[in-house]
Amino acid sequence: MALRRAAVAPAATSARAALSVTAATHAPESSPHPSTHRGSTFDVSSLHWSVEGAKQSEFQPHPVFDPKAIEDLTIEERPPKDMVERMAKGTVTLARSGFDLVSGYGKDMNRDKWLTRFIFLETVAGVPGMVGAMTRHLRSLAAMRRDRGWIPALLAEAENERMHLMTFINERPDNGLVFRAMVMGAQAVAWNLYFLGYLISPRFCHSFVGYLETEAVSTYTKAIASLDAGEIPEWTDKSAPAIAIKYWGLPKDATFRDMLLQVRADEAVHCRVNQKLSETDQTAQNPFIH
Repeated sequence: MALRRAAVAPAATSARAALSVTAATHAPESSPHPSTHRGSTFDVSSLHWSVEGAKQSEFQPHPVFDPKAIEDLTIEERPPKDMVERMAKGTVTLARSGFDLVSGYGKDMNRDKWLTRFIFLETVAGVPGMVGAMTRHLRSLAAMRRDRGWIPALLAEAENERMHLMTFINERPDNGLVFRAMVMGAQAVAWNLYFLGYLISPRFCHSFVGYLETEAVSTYTKAIASLDAGEIPEWTDKSAPAIAIKYWGLPKDATFRDMLLQVRADEAVHCRVNQKLSETDQTAQNPFIH
């Protein structure tokens, strides 16, 4: 699975932009406000999006994959090694059973059923990363110690899942009040349970997400196979939505299938990352930061 290193460039750009803003506030001769003086106060936020030469992005840094490298992507479910992982896997199995029932997942899948599953899945999948990041943020403040790189990674994961949702919403923007109410209910339950779980055992929570993402990879693999078999004719020659092309840097002629490949690869990354985080001491540095 090959990642384009260029995908992380926005982080460096943002850092340079922040430094430029700081320099402008402390160097009157280079400030865009000639009348300001050292020690005076003015709205720094007005500079943040207009730093000369800086390229801002609305997205967090995220991996972009070579389509050929992810065409035949597979992921093996990791056998539980201890009680914590067995509990995590069992919880995922139970949650999936309920989710299959609610989303109408079964043998006779069509475009609408797949969209229902994708949209419902991604509305909840964005919860763990955000809750984990928020909890670690508050813990870092309370303990008065560095987080060592976990928070940005979890925030990026949450946004990545949200962007999956944004791409599918383009296909079905109106989902009705009943569906939205179900989504809000599921989010409320997921948020509070995951928050409590993260306070008690972050290891369990990351292990849970690892197994959950394994199921997500399986779901998208089946959807791609169904598309290839001609069972979703509406998507056979459908173009990828503009937001997907922008987010993953896809070619302008990218198809809906190309987008599904990127989504599946993202889920595989989340699986691997959370498996590794579940094995890492919570006070250690994020193992994916070098």
